[in-house]
Amino acid sequence: MPKIIDDFITAEKCQELIHIAKSVCTQGHLPHVQAANVDTILHLQPCLLVPLLETRVEENFDCQYSLHVEFTGLLSWGTGARIDWHYDSNRPYLKQRHYTAVLYLNSAGFTGGDLLFQLPGGNVQRMTPQAGRAVMYEAGACSVHAVDQVTSGERHTLAMWFTKVVP
Repeated sequence: MPKIIDDFITAEKCQELIHIAKSVCTQGHLPHVQAANVDTILHLQPCLLVPLLETRVEENFDCQYSLHVEFTGLLSWGTGARIDWHYDSNRPYLKQRHYTAVLYLNSAGFTGGDLLFQLPGGNVQRMTPQAGRAVMYEAGACSVHAVDQVTSGERHTLAMWFTKVVP
């Protein structure tokens, strides 16, 4: 089940990340999605990577091991962007992903773009993006999710994937 932390970062930090996204993002891996990787973010504003997010994921999932950031993407989801049902370690080259955290950077300026999780019994849990909200979940098949199509505007997120550091 996903875990939610509202007001994880301030509105000002969200705006700084959106400014970086608008300045440096290039075509992402999905249609209508622009992306910047962790190297770009670290170069421009290392303090904005929210280092405590890693610790919060460890705490919320009661990890008995440390986590390491596997990949980070600053994403701008434009009109028409969406992603179908999937889980984040669903390809052989993604098997090292154990947890995901998505940090929403804006609440306004777009419509659509809700995060959906499949629940037992065919039910769906819908999460509407809210600036400063962090959503954390396991990256495996227990967390099948999708993103509704953005029908207007631009939805901004900072997505982080974590892998286990086993001693």
